[in-house]
Amino acid sequence: MTAKAQQPAPQSELQKVLLHRQQQLGWTNYRLAVEYGKLFHPDLPARALATKYQTTVNQVLDNPDTCYFVTVQNLLKAMQGSLYAQFTNIQEVRLS
Repeated sequence: MTAKAQQPAPQSELQKVLLHRQQQLGWTNYRLAVEYGKLFHPDLPARALATKYQTTVNQVLDNPDTCYFVTVQNLLKAMQGSLYAQFTNIQEVRLS
């Protein structure tokens, strides 16, 4: 009996957005880890930042929907982005 190869999970919308932005910037995961690290340790050398944050960046890019919200938010910031929320079906409330 042979093991069936598992299909990779389909990309979420958030993952597609992050990977598209990374491609637009022309950044490798290494470069993104450096930029992410600069948010917290702007004086550390690039190699130290990449070593410290490479796993974090890889995890967010692989599956952002399972990562801490603040981690995804900081990755967006490192990619020169912001996070916005848009609500639909807002109920009107009278104040009088």
